[in-house]
Amino acid sequence: MTTKGTKAPFSAYVFVCIRGLLCSLCSLTSGGFVTRATIAILTMLMAGGAGAQQTLCPGDCAVDGEVQVTDVVIMINVINGSRPIDDCRAGDFDDDARIRANDVTRAVRSILDGCSPGAIGQAAFYRALNGVPDTAEAQAAEEARAAANLTAAVAADVNDGWSWFLLGMYHLLQVGRELTDYDHPAPGVVDEARLARAALDQAVPLLAYDNRIPGFRGAATYNLGVLSDDAALVQLGLDQLDDAIEQNLLFNSFSYLGTVAAVTRPGDPLFTRAIEYLDAGIQSGCTPVTDPRNCGNGGRASHNLQGSFGLFADLYVKAGRLDEARTIYNLALNLPGIEDYRFRDLLTARLASVDERAALWADADPTNDPKLIGTGSAACAYCHFR
Repeated sequence: MTTKGTKAPFSAYVFVCIRGLLCSLCSLTSGGFVTRATIAILTMLMAGGAGAQQTLCPGDCAVDGEVQVTDVVIMINVINGSRPIDDCRAGDFDDDARIRANDVTRAVRSILDGCSPGAIGQAAFYRALNGVPDTAEAQAAEEARAAANLTAAVAADVNDGWSWFLLGMYHLLQVGRELTDYDHPAPGVVDEARLARAALDQAVPLLAYDNRIPGFRGAATYNLGVLSDDAALVQLGLDQLDDAIEQNLLFNSFSYLGTVAAVTRPGDPLFTRAIEYLDAGIQSGCTPVTDPRNCGNGGRASHNLQGSFGLFADLYVKAGRLDEARTIYNLALNLPGIEDYRFRDLLTARLASVDERAALWADADPTNDPKLIGTGSAACAYCHFR
């Protein structure tokens, strides 16, 4: 196994919590740590960071990348009060919590001119991420539509930061789905990792007001470093993750969990740091009541909690903390909505195999290490599929 990079321990750790985009899982740590950032900055971040400006197509009620007459009818019904505005959030293009005549005019223009490549790409990306298409063929077609339109969007406007971001996330998604062996990755996987890093490198300065983006960029850099056996890139990725965590303590630690913890073994200082983050998030007090988007299923990941708890329990198995792992698997299996969760049987199997998998992690043979939830062909589906 290539060296994953080891740094001196942080002089301080941070409180982090469950987060919600691309497996929007949790982040973590046990008490007693303080951050290098000031308490004022921590308070500001806990109040919520600025969101990236998303590319919406005016009047695209179904958020499928096109506007039809039925969308305009829905908007008119919102205006006359017979339908709620939640039925067409994309109709409220000026974001004033109302749909007015000028919004309808914009929607009609969308019918005549079509939606922009950025808007089509965004709609297709999230439809694919959420598993909206009901067949594998339709899913693949939606992903191809996302990639083609996002590529066209950044070609037309190199300063379209949100399309760069989604394009980077698209390529990261492909890495997660296609990667089966970190030590011997297929050339196509490495190519996807390079494309992911390149796109996210473009997105970070363009979306400088959104302090979540650097965490994804750090993860992409670290991932590419591991896959290409480039120690300098590995270290750069770790540095970028450190900086991202200081920018947004409540969100970016997940990027550390989702990448570094997946490729380091128990006993590695980097894995130990990941578990400290995990402990902190679980003890942070963040709940679906206090923060339904980051710490519940209220954001873009409709099964954020189920997928997150599965990963957390897996990490505790890897760390040898088996009682805690069993507790969290059981919590996941008793969450509301678990009956419809497509990975329910997987969680049940994980709970039944805790001792077996812990023994594999504890032995000296890295080739038989079990995979964590969030890796493999399902990738982000654990949290994002509806």
